[in-house]
Amino acid sequence: MRNHYVRAAAGGEGNNVEDFFGAVTYTGDNGTDRAITVGSGINFATHGGMVWIKNRDASAGHVLQDTVRGDGPLKRLDLSTANKQNFASTGGHINSFTSSGFKVDVGTAASPDDGTPEETNKSGRDYVAYGFRKKAGFFDIQTWVGNNVNGRQIAHDLDSVPGAIFVKNITSNSNNWWGYHRKVNGGGSIAPENYYLLLNAMNGKTDSVNAWYDTAPTSTHFTIGAQSENNLSGQTYIAYIFAHDDARFGTSEDKEIIKCDYYSGATSARTINLGWKPQFLWISRPNGTRNRSVFDLARGIPSGGDPRIQANRANAEDTWVDFIDVTSTGFTIPAYSSAIQDVNQNNGVFIYIAIRETT
Repeated sequence: MRNHYVRAAAGGEGNNVEDFFGAVTYTGDNGTDRAITVGSGINFATHGGMVWIKNRDASAGHVLQDTVRGDGPLKRLDLSTANKQNFASTGGHINSFTSSGFKVDVGTAASPDDGTPEETNKSGRDYVAYGFRKKAGFFDIQTWVGNNVNGRQIAHDLDSVPGAIFVKNITSNSNNWWGYHRKVNGGGSIAPENYYLLLNAMNGKTDSVNAWYDTAPTSTHFTIGAQSENNLSGQTYIAYIFAHDDARFGTSEDKEIIKCDYYSGATSARTINLGWKPQFLWISRPNGTRNRSVFDLARGIPSGGDPRIQANRANAEDTWVDFIDVTSTGFTIPAYSSAIQDVNQNNGVFIYIAIRETT
């Protein structure tokens, strides 16, 4: 049975998208233990969740930290590399999770290499941070220690069939991020659980029983094989699990706040109908070798050059082309050109994770 919540009085549990997801921009100031507010309703200290930070100005790693593994310099993960969680020991990390966001540490290093303070709070640098709070029907986090057993089931608390799953070996420096998406094959009849995405690279989908053991996820479990990327004996793993189209939010508990779906590329412009305005979009092409793009309303999606983060690369954001436009009911993609192949190409399959702006 699903757990239902209604919006409570101030200080209580809410049920709208702003209580579970937030995106915020900030400029680094070298401050020690600096507090960043993601949203007044996102209480990481009580409910748990994950924060994803990216330096917009420089080539610096993505910083992903969560309340399950904890805060501090040895708990960072980088979505653009195969590095383990303690890829550096000082600076550039989340110090603590709070009732409205998180705190970052001082950032004085000049180098933008992975693990330096360039990643979270260097003076004068611009950053974007996304906060995903754990919530049934929206987002969950699970960890496990590998046992080398094929077909192992991992329980989750999403209370909903996952739309997407990001998995990382956090104790090895040589294992890539593996991803599941329910529409990795677009509208095709081949089961999505037969494939994985290598999230920290441009690679397209790979057909392998070793990832999800060719077993569809359920509202209580997902299944894994026995590879070093997901279930090597003695290694520790984490999964970030995203729901799809679960209508349990809003005052009447009848609205969804996240969708994991696809659209087909074409030479002409594309219109994607979500039924609501998105504030966050992750877009990837699984049937081609393309970068994985992230857009959000916090940084803006203007009619001209759109600020884009490449989730599989450490690059600074690029703003040189019109990739996408947001509407009150979804988003549109311009007609094909070589500059926008990451979001539109004839015969391309493009999968996305979209998060609603308001409920």
